[in-house]
Amino acid sequence: GDTMHVTGCHIHDIATTGIYFKGGATNCLVAGCLIVNCGGMGIGVGFDTSTEWFDTQVNPNLYESIDGVAVNNVIRGTTYAGIGIYASLRPLVAHNTVVAAAQEAQSPLFFGVAYHDWEEGAPRPPSKEPQVLNNIFVLARNSSEPMVEIRFNDELEGLSGLEGGAELDGNCYYAPGGQARFVDLRPGQEFEGGFDGWRNHMRSEAASMVVDPMLDQNMRLQPQSPCRDAGIPLGQPPVDRDG
Repeated sequence: GDTMHVTGCHIHDIATTGIYFKGGATNCLVAGCLIVNCGGMGIGVGFDTSTEWFDTQVNPNLYESIDGVAVNNVIRGTTYAGIGIYASLRPLVAHNTVVAAAQEAQSPLFFGVAYHDWEEGAPRPPSKEPQVLNNIFVLARNSSEPMVEIRFNDELEGLSGLEGGAELDGNCYYAPGGQARFVDLRPGQEFEGGFDGWRNHMRSEAASMVVDPMLDQNMRLQPQSPCRDAGIPLGQPPVDRDG
């Protein structure tokens, strides 16, 4: 699926995940899509693929996604992650609006792990060098899940959702009727708590906030929204498009 572009699509009432690109897919783009009511995730930047489908000459570490981009999408209503990042190298997730996510599990922003069908000796890399900028993440109203989770599983000698740090900034997080909670399950880096502690833990999110983004029924920012003109400038396109 290298260089796949999915733009301007309305994807709705999906049994599993709305869109994902995986198996080593490089330079893929999902932009300007409306994704509604997914039984799995809204968008998966990477996921989990059998090892025989990878090009091991260009991708010996078996990253699921390389230089993938999800930008200016609106995602509303997901059973699992709004946006999931799995075994992804240099993903860019920017200017997306994610609402009513993680109704049953995971989190609106989720760093997951790839098992590669339990193939012996498979590298199963964590995601590396992600940029998650200027997004709105709203948890489903009755969900008890965290806003962001970095997964770790002790199977297969340990599987981690993220290697090192992440560039997280300009994001808005909101848990209707509850407290925004953030989780990092990596050994030696464990964290579970509120936003101030999360900022310190990740050493990022300086311009991010936990606040009601005041979206209208069309997923646009109302005039009094604190998210208006509150994103950080990016050094290159894409332009942030309201709604």
